[in-house]
Amino acid sequence: MAISTEQPLLLLVSIHVEGWEDENEDPAKFNHHADLILETARHAADQQAVFSFELSSTFALSPGAPPVVSELLSLGHAVEVHADVGGRGSPSLFTLTEQLTAKYRQVSSLGSDPVLVSGICSRGPFVEAAIAAGFSLTTGAVEYCLTALDPSLQPPGFDPTACPNPSACHGRPPFDLATRATPWFTSQTQSWVTPDPSGQLLMVIGESGASLPCLAERELTESGQCQADADDITEFARLAEEYATLESAIGDPCCVFSTSWSIGTAPPEGFTTALVSSVSHLVDNSTARWATPSQVLDAAR
Repeated sequence: MAISTEQPLLLLVSIHVEGWEDENEDPAKFNHHADLILETARHAADQQAVFSFELSSTFALSPGAPPVVSELLSLGHAVEVHADVGGRGSPSLFTLTEQLTAKYRQVSSLGSDPVLVSGICSRGPFVEAAIAAGFSLTTGAVEYCLTALDPSLQPPGFDPTACPNPSACHGRPPFDLATRATPWFTSQTQSWVTPDPSGQLLMVIGESGASLPCLAERELTESGQCQADADDITEFARLAEEYATLESAIGDPCCVFSTSWSIGTAPPEGFTTALVSSVSHLVDNSTARWATPSQVLDAAR
């Protein structure tokens, strides 16, 4: 599905607020994590950029979460859900729906109205479960999502048995740039790669499988960590330019440039400011604009 021809390129940065074990029971740990998140949010807002902050259950259930969420929303950012479910075995629709509904309620109880859920790739019916739980958009589809497809729709040469879990197949699905840039709706897990105009869940692919600090490396390292640096900012800007030139390739200015970023450690001084500044010329001339998940969803409808 193409975004409206009136739309510039939409820039969607998904911040996965995750990875800090037991922070809901350790106020000092939570406060340190929250400081990193809020510092990033403030630097972005200072330049009129908006991000999508996607909360893990551990963060959302921390006693200190309400004022953090309140500030994120007041700065214009979105507060959504990073689920991290479904990666073991083949969970049932009931199990996945129950898990995702709980996570939806955790974030909505903090004053947000989430539409996006990330971290749901599964061999189980993750699309149907996300819809049943109240979500309308998902990002971060990695190769592991392909294991749930009907075999006739899996890419040539894809071997689902080589993907025992999401971490083993966390790379980008083999879609071309035009496909990655153009969101589409679906309602069926077994055919999620096939656009369905009447579908209820918007698939936003973008640069899934390579976190923002790993853009220059193209994929996660074996340890799952990359160091955010100037090369990643250069690649972010290059990709934004590439996405922004897809009008002639597809026929419409279609596109969403989506990236993910898990802030486990503090980014280098000035990283967020430099990242936003790297695409400011595209924003200033209306070639691109920063967008929340709700805005992406509205543009696709």
